Amino acid sequence: MLRPFIAVAGLATLTACSVPSTVPQSASLTRDVVKIDFGNGYICTGAKAEALQTETGWKGQLQGCPQTYDYQVTLLPGNNPVRYILVEGVKALGGEELFAPIAKVEVIRPDGRIVAFNSPPELPEDDD
Repeated sequence: MLRPFIAVAGLATLTACSVPSTVPQSASLTRDVVKIDFGNGYICTGAKAEALQTETGWKGQLQGCPQTYDYQVTLLPGNNPVRYILVEGVKALGGEELFAPIAKVEVIRPDGRIVAFNSPPELPEDDD
């Protein structure tokens, strides 16, 4: 009686291990594209040109994913004067893409749960 239970439990474990993770692990953002890394080989993208423009950014459906994921990019006003000066200086030299926009990126999973990321990512706190 115990053998069939062990066999079923082992099969369920192997099946669970073979299913790719469907939880977004990180997001990167440029002026025109958001990339979501699932940490399992899938990197899905959302292009601003193909998305619905909103008052504060854009939203759409990620491309290149094994499942359907909606996303929303909300651009946030920059309030760091040093960053503003650096960004404007670099823009004048033609390097607009060197700074990631300040934004909140939300990925809506198929089950309705939202995974949120900041752009640029927050720096880890120093333990010193």
